[in-house]
Amino acid sequence: MEEILQKAKELGIMIAESEIYETLKTAEENQLADPDAQKLMMAYAVKRDELNKKASAPDITKEAFEQIKSEAQSEFDKICENENIKAYLDANRAF
Repeated sequence: MEEILQKAKELGIMIAESEIYETLKTAEENQLADPDAQKLMMAYAVKRDELNKKASAPDITKEAFEQIKSEAQSEFDKICENENIKAYLDANRAF
């Protein structure tokens, strides 16, 4: 068991020191430091919550659900127009 824990610790250190993790951390810092990105992310979170509430209504129709899904994608596309958000999302996917 001790050997497994040691190997897990070594793996964690290797991940933390990897180039891809450094890229992710830098992208995250840039995104967090960008006021426009923060405004977009806050607006997206509000809209996402609003759409989730609508989508969870017991009497929702398939058409209404598809409309909500389309609106959610449109909102996500808006935030991806910000270069710092896009870089963060790309780095996160790569990680």
